[in-house]
Amino acid sequence: MPAGSDQQQHWDAIYGTHEEFFGIGPSEFEVRAATVLEEAKVHVAEDMWQNSMGFVVHFFSADKVRRLASGCDLLWMQEFEDPSPPFTKKLYDVALRKPAA
Repeated sequence: MPAGSDQQQHWDAIYGTHEEFFGIGPSEFEVRAATVLEEAKVHVAEDMWQNSMGFVVHFFSADKVRRLASGCDLLWMQEFEDPSPPFTKKLYDVALRKPAA
C-alpha cells in the first residue's frame, strides 16, 4: 500500500500520536486482530467485515499495524482477548511514540 493512500491518511489521523492530546508521551490504543474472523460475515471493504450483529469491523494484521505505524516508534504490540459477549474478540494493544527530534 502506498504511504499516501487513503488508509494511511486515516491511520495517521485516528491512531497516530498527536502531541496536542498526548504531550511527549506514548499513544496507546487497541485495534481488532485479524488472526481470527469468526464473527465476520459480509466483506465490506479492505480488511473490513460486517458481523452478524450488523456492525462493520476493521481488522488489522500484525504486519499491517507495523506498516501503518511507520514513522513512529512502535513501543509494543501485544495480542489479547476480550471475552465480552456475544463472542470473544482478539485485539492488539498498541503503543506508539513520535520519534525524538
